[in-house]
Amino acid sequence: MRELAMRNNTLIIVEHDENTIINADIVLELGPTGGREGGYLIALETPDDLLKNENSITAKYLKKTNGIQIPKNRRKPKNFIKILGAEAFNLKKINVEIPLGIFVCITGVAGSGKSTLIYEVLYKAFLRERYHSNVVPGKYEKIEGFENIDKIVLVDQSTIGRTSR
Repeated sequence: MRELAMRNNTLIIVEHDENTIINADIVLELGPTGGREGGYLIALETPDDLLKNENSITAKYLKKTNGIQIPKNRRKPKNFIKILGAEAFNLKKINVEIPLGIFVCITGVAGSGKSTLIYEVLYKAFLRERYHSNVVPGKYEKIEGFENIDKIVLVDQSTIGRTSR
């Protein structure tokens, strides 16, 4: 990102990563909260000045005076989605048991099969099973647990509309 900016490009990003915020030339913060209470300009300043801004929630997190506490006792999942024999694209006939009702993060290096597993197999299989869609999911032997899900909302990083502008 810094290299792009050094070539006289303007970078405007929505970001929550501490290092990215600290290394920005200017930070624009909106708030003070979300929803009806949000939408106001809280800060438009350098990261150094932001850290001195008493009204900035971002500054409180950066200075570690605020934070999101990790719970000592995590919720135990009661239900699971079981994907058996997934072998779409680069997936090698894997079995996966994904807990429901908790925050699950799918990670791995680029090309490891994350999107294939979630989008091509799970999401498309759900559309086909629940909504009788004509989409063709990636290959799998069996998926158990759809009865524990009432709907799936896909949120991806594709652009809205026809251009990335």
